[in-house]
Amino acid sequence: METKAGVGYSELFDSYNAGKECALEAIKDLAGNPISIAIIFTTVRHDATLFQKGIKEVIGENTPLIGGYGVGIITNNNLGYDGYQAGVLCVCSTTMKFDTIIEHNVSVNEYDCGKKIAAQLNGKKIEGNPFLFLCYDAVDRSTGRLKMNMATPLCKALNEEIDCSTLPIFGAGLTGDMMFRPTKQWLNNDIFQNSAIGLIFSGSAKIDSVIMHGCEPASDYHTVTKAKGTQILEIDNIPALDFIQNLVGDSLSFEDYGFFLTISMNRGKKYAKFNPGDFSNRMCVNVNKESKAIIMVEPDIVDGTEIIFMRRSVDFDYMKTATTELIDKIKDEGKTPRFAFYIDCAGRAAHYYGSDIEDASILQKNLGDIPMFGFYSGVEIAQLNGKAEPLDWTGVLHIISE
Repeated sequence: METKAGVGYSELFDSYNAGKECALEAIKDLAGNPISIAIIFTTVRHDATLFQKGIKEVIGENTPLIGGYGVGIITNNNLGYDGYQAGVLCVCSTTMKFDTIIEHNVSVNEYDCGKKIAAQLNGKKIEGNPFLFLCYDAVDRSTGRLKMNMATPLCKALNEEIDCSTLPIFGAGLTGDMMFRPTKQWLNNDIFQNSAIGLIFSGSAKIDSVIMHGCEPASDYHTVTKAKGTQILEIDNIPALDFIQNLVGDSLSFEDYGFFLTISMNRGKKYAKFNPGDFSNRMCVNVNKESKAIIMVEPDIVDGTEIIFMRRSVDFDYMKTATTELIDKIKDEGKTPRFAFYIDCAGRAAHYYGSDIEDASILQKNLGDIPMFGFYSGVEIAQLNGKAEPLDWTGVLHIISE
């Protein structure tokens, strides 16, 4: 049986009926073939149990499913966020293989969680050239206060234990809305929180990806000379806030730095022509006026790290070119695209970015008849120079082919 995929979307308020609507739309062109895997996402406004029940009533109680909460949903014909958006991707295949993994208690120790995921992967006998779709709960409110679970220690452990050049990893940190309310994760018949869930693709499945950056360099290289945890305290031996104020002048106030100021690390060759695929961006989420520090979303910018300040600029022409070139590459290699994932930083949504154009609309216009399913995330995970890398302010397009 040729691999087929169908996508469903809903904005119904009722979670049970939203699940049914999504599933019915997703399977309508699948000719009644058994579903190999269902990937489901909704915003935090939906009741996880009722949505799952609605999905399963259509696709069957024993059909494997995996997914979680996102800020919004993207398909070929629809996109939306911060409401009652929900979606499902159903795949039927006798040639692609799917397996799932889960690790709990991400917030206890993200690095340890990564080690355990790697141990599961290394313990499996997987055919073909496998790759992993990994999503983790990015929100920890177990203490009653907000704490973000970090992607960098999770990815560090994975890169230490797995050759990610031969087992690529892509995915996201899951947040259900921009208020960082608690998220949920689905795996088959169960619902979890504070977990990392993974879907292993193998058999005939192939993956090709492109990172759609929304930033370009706006400074020379500078060195972090003092950092602690997620705080950058000094840059070039100058208190961080003083340094940045000298750099940007009065165009930004301290209050504007959170979720706007972006710093990047070049994983490629220094001073080479700008290649978006070499840069790993990190967002500032707040400032500490008392210590004159900027607070970053991840803790991996340490003493001695060379950084570049980035200017936000979503290049829609670049996105169109990158999408069409990726499709052409896949077809030139004799592969047939079956479906696409688009994982988009929630901050790139037009409402938050202040744009008149949704960046995902560029993909909607240029993917042709390739079924697309995507969601808005808190953190994107993609391959950068053969390693799993957490990213900020990016959209990452993955096309699955055979």
